[in-house]
Amino acid sequence: MGYSVYKQKLSDAGQQNFTIYLKSSSDTLGDVIVRPHEDPAVVLMKKVQMHRPENNQQQVPAYKQEVYNKIEIDITNIPFVEGITKRIRPFDFIDKYIDSTSDEKPFLPFFLTESLSDYYYRKQPKPKRKILWPLRSQA
Repeated sequence: MGYSVYKQKLSDAGQQNFTIYLKSSSDTLGDVIVRPHEDPAVVLMKKVQMHRPENNQQQVPAYKQEVYNKIEIDITNIPFVEGITKRIRPFDFIDKYIDSTSDEKPFLPFFLTESLSDYYYRKQPKPKRKILWPLRSQA
């Protein structure tokens, strides 16, 4: 783009040296028009809001949903001083459980509980049922 086409036949000779000067061309691209478009996520959420009444769970005769809950309590601002485990010998295991996957500060998970539930709803007759499946609980 920007130069005219140049063609040259090469001989079968071994090593060849060429100096080629290209001529400028007046070929240019046409205008490009950029128009702003709405974010696809915003468009999707507007459609969800628009259809909210017809997707209301209470309008259907029955449904089942799976519910996942997780509660985690962490300790932060742990002083990382050399030899801290010598001073608090009963808690020398702490160094092994520090979670350093966070990009911010490391933290120590103190309490964690997870549960998985199956929730059933039926409009007529009205009974509701919830089955709780505890996953794990650590403290």
